[in-house]
Amino acid sequence: MHELVFEDAIFGNVVVTFDGRVLEFFRPGMGSVHRMHLRHLARVEQSGPDRRGNYTADFCPIERGGFKLTVPGEVWPRVTDLISTIGAPR
Repeated sequence: MHELVFEDAIFGNVVVTFDGRVLEFFRPGMGSVHRMHLRHLARVEQSGPDRRGNYTADFCPIERGGFKLTVPGEVWPRVTDLISTIGAPR
C-alpha cells in the first residue's frame, strides 16, 4: 500500500493511497473521496513548477472525472514515485 499525506495548495490536507489496483484521493469536506480503478486511468498529466514552486498531477480517467493535485516542490518527488509505481501513461 502506497500512501501520501501532504498539504495540497488548493485542497489543504490530502491523503492519496494506491493499493496496486485502486487509486484513492481523500480531502477535507463532505463527499470528498475519489476512487479510480487502475484500468480506468487513461493518463497522468504533469506540469510545473509554477511561480510558487508548485507542481500539478492531473489523474485523468478514460471518461470524465478524475482529480488534480497541486503539490509543493518538496513533496513532488514522492508524487512522481507514486506515478511511476502506478505505471500510468503520461
